[in-house]
Amino acid sequence: MLTLSVLIENTAASDEFVCEHGLSFLLESEDAVILFDTGKSGDFLINAEHMGVDLSKVTEIVLSHGHHDHGGGLARALAHIRAIKGGKDLPVFIAHPGALVTRRRALDAPEGGKDIGIPAGGKDALATWPARYSKEPLHIRDNIVFLGEIPHTYPDLCSLTGEALGPDGFIKDALPDDTALAYITDKGLIIVAGCSHAGIVNIVAHAKAVTGVNTIRAIYGGLHFIAMDETAKARVTQALRAEYLEELYACHCTDHGLDDFPGQIRLAAGQAHGIE
Repeated sequence: MLTLSVLIENTAASDEFVCEHGLSFLLESEDAVILFDTGKSGDFLINAEHMGVDLSKVTEIVLSHGHHDHGGGLARALAHIRAIKGGKDLPVFIAHPGALVTRRRALDAPEGGKDIGIPAGGKDALATWPARYSKEPLHIRDNIVFLGEIPHTYPDLCSLTGEALGPDGFIKDALPDDTALAYITDKGLIIVAGCSHAGIVNIVAHAKAVTGVNTIRAIYGGLHFIAMDETAKARVTQALRAEYLEELYACHCTDHGLDDFPGQIRLAAGQAHGIE
């Protein structure tokens, strides 16, 4: 049984909850309690309190990729968890080694040059935090896999944005750190994604290859349709239909490109879902 609580998202389930352009989930399954992303500001902590979520039970913190709307709340999150745990038994932070690279919007884009990477406060907090960085898949538990670097098998179905700082200056960002989690269940895989910059079709293919499970039970998270052209959207939709998904829980950067998808349920901050 997986319980997914939407700690923050672009929309809120009611006026009781705050929202922002960002994403944070709490994933609870047997002996694992995973904080997946921390939103843009750390205001997910407000919603967590309203929802009665006990963050002292967090066993791992996973970052889907190094953008500010997913890791902007890291400094507040780590300070809060350190305080409620009394500085002991801190949950390991898990991410791709490229997640902390300096990033910006392309100079010719709206708000060109704006920093869109992990803020300095979050990077500073991570310097004294137990962390594991991996390009390779990691088994967090026997049935929970951090997928590591996603091969861009279908590069035209990726949704890349911005620039990243390399040895010779800023270059187009290939976002190799964009990743996801795969939960292995008796009914197939549950995939939890942040923004799917790597392309949800590529993520699904990699999850199947890593786990050896070919059935997709459900997908949660952002699919970054907001930046895709109509041709790519149609191809992704067709590919997802071919998976015969029982449930699709789209949110954040998905936009409205999948509003008519069978079984789709839009997520909002303050909601909790249980799935087997």
